[in-house]
Amino acid sequence: MITKDNLRSYFEKLLHNVIPGDLQAINQKMVEYLTYSIQHYDELDEEAKKITDDSIEAIKKYSAQSLSQLPDGKIKR
Repeated sequence: MITKDNLRSYFEKLLHNVIPGDLQAINQKMVEYLTYSIQHYDELDEEAKKITDDSIEAIKKYSAQSLSQLPDGKIKR
């Protein structure tokens, strides 16, 4: 089983060489972290699943809010 502490350790390892303030690198590491969490979802314990589920829901909410603020056009559609 993968626990929340395992997820935290994995994320910290991903961020180890990232320069603070390098948003592009941080975003890339967040994608890697979420990809790992999703790919190993069946191996997560209940607490780790909740963290992953909450993260995905937050991304959905943020994406919907961002999309609603775009002007009408090709990107929005």
